Amino acid sequence: MEDRKKNAFDLILEIKKRYETLPDFNDIVFVGHKESVLDGSVKVVIFGAGNLGIEYHSALKKNRVEPIYFVDNGNQIGKQISGIQVISVDELIKISKNIEIIILIASSNFNQEIYDQLILNGFSKKSIVCKTEPGNQISEFLNLYAMNSVWSYINNFHIDSGDGVLSILKRDEAKINKAYSLLQDQKSKDLFLHKLALILTNEHFELYKFFLENFSEPFLEFGSNKNFLTEEHYYFENDVISLKDSEVMIDVGGADGDTVETFIMACKKRKLEYKAIYVFEPDPKNYIKLVDNTSSLDNVKCYELGLWNQNMRIKFMSSNSAIHYESAAIDQNGDIYIEVVSLDSFLTDIDVTFIKMDPPGNVIPAALKGCQKIVIQSQPKLALGVYHSVMAIYEIPLLLNNLNPSYKIFIRHNARHTNETCMYGYV
Repeated sequence: MEDRKKNAFDLILEIKKRYETLPDFNDIVFVGHKESVLDGSVKVVIFGAGNLGIEYHSALKKNRVEPIYFVDNGNQIGKQISGIQVISVDELIKISKNIEIIILIASSNFNQEIYDQLILNGFSKKSIVCKTEPGNQISEFLNLYAMNSVWSYINNFHIDSGDGVLSILKRDEAKINKAYSLLQDQKSKDLFLHKLALILTNEHFELYKFFLENFSEPFLEFGSNKNFLTEEHYYFENDVISLKDSEVMIDVGGADGDTVETFIMACKKRKLEYKAIYVFEPDPKNYIKLVDNTSSLDNVKCYELGLWNQNMRIKFMSSNSAIHYESAAIDQNGDIYIEVVSLDSFLTDIDVTFIKMDPPGNVIPAALKGCQKIVIQSQPKLALGVYHSVMAIYEIPLLLNNLNPSYKIFIRHNARHTNETCMYGYV
């Protein structure tokens, strides 16, 4: 996949250049209509005001297209979704007499019925696009891409202040090349290059498709089948980390206890006995769920705390105000204050063997610095999210190498969307 004579930054730019010559999301969705959609001479409406419609709305906005209406046959008519009015088919017919429209069907279960309904009401085949077809690979990838756009937004996937992404990567070229050199296998290196190229192209559709097909662990295991295991499963079921008896696991960003559950399942599968699990979750609502879901489990201790490089109070965007309960995070514009601690100061005299960190927001660098003593002395296995900022995928490996150069570093991708890229480390 790569020319070893070139440095990582050069290879990333080559991947970007290669994929930008291929059809993008708008080319594929609006076949033959892309330019008129982008210049606004043809307006777009989304037929389907459910989850898939909302996901397509997010994907369209990401690709510089702003739909003017949702259309629906059900009880959503008259409501507003994502700031857009939901109208009936009768209203759509009236509107179409005055403006030229493209209708994007966004329904997994009723796409054929909607298509027939539109044809019966006088709309031309040319004005109807993206009629999803079960088993059609492009349709399935378009739906996955639409879902991905929502998760990218929820996790502020590549929102960084100041410069654009290209200028950030140019500034950090030496860091990128150094981090690349630390990666222990070719899969990690290829994933690293393509993930940064994906960010650089604003998640070009064809590159997103290639990325899933080649690097997404659930996609590699299950293909496009929607019945797949979540990212928590792959923290412990992967080709890098091996669990052993008497593990002491730290879960940073415990949410509702899903990672605790998958860790225990992984131990049981291997007939291993864990020693203790310590879970940190600062969001009040999530913490209540966490305690409730883990109350019957042995040797699980929960703390309503965040992890940082020092002990202090800090602003936090709670799940009451965040876009999604999984995106509650340390944020200077937060609605509450939380207590944060350094792991070194909080868990003393405990031989930690495994640390999983994947809290929302770009807090892992500070949390990792706060457990420097543990990383040096206990040398636990590590599973750290490296997708919460543009720079995370190279800055976190560099930070770990600086704290303890003995660590072997790998990267894997644990989801069908572009979040959940994970760095694994062990000594």
